[in-house]
Amino acid sequence: MTKEQIENAIVNKKLPTDHISNPSQVVFGSIFLFGPLLLLAFTSASITRNQVVTCLICSVVIGLPFFYFSLTDRKLKMFCTGQSRHQNLTTVADTLDELNWHFKTEHGIFFVDIPFIGSAIGFLMIVIVRDNTIYYNVRNTGGMRGRLPFFFGLETRKEKVFLHQMEHRTTAALQKLG
Repeated sequence: MTKEQIENAIVNKKLPTDHISNPSQVVFGSIFLFGPLLLLAFTSASITRNQVVTCLICSVVIGLPFFYFSLTDRKLKMFCTGQSRHQNLTTVADTLDELNWHFKTEHGIFFVDIPFIGSAIGFLMIVIVRDNTIYYNVRNTGGMRGRLPFFFGLETRKEKVFLHQMEHRTTAALQKLG
């Protein structure tokens, strides 16, 4: 990301569109999940109008949250640290090392590969470091066939692990200073 994209992301509280944000991945995942349900409903020999309406309503009610997640998955969240940019860089790097998450750094941005099962990369976290604050986003990377909707909640677990470690480290650092 360029410096301009970084500043725009912080102002808009949203990451720029990238290869993970591809809407076709979410659509494919949704079709994979809901397609059999719709196929079953429409191929039934004795299908009634009420069954079709019920099936469509269920598909819409179940499908809407997945499209909501796809629209909000680039949202940047904020964590206030009370530390300088340099201290935040050190704290984030130490936290990621402790969690054994692989990362690379460019211009104060951490690009983190978070394993899902074993060593297979399942999530991408982007951390933007500033004075007193870090901005972060965790997303399911999916595969070549898309991001399946039922994996959207798993990044919350990874996010909570990261935040817990960050809170622990920043509290300890502030206590040393105080």
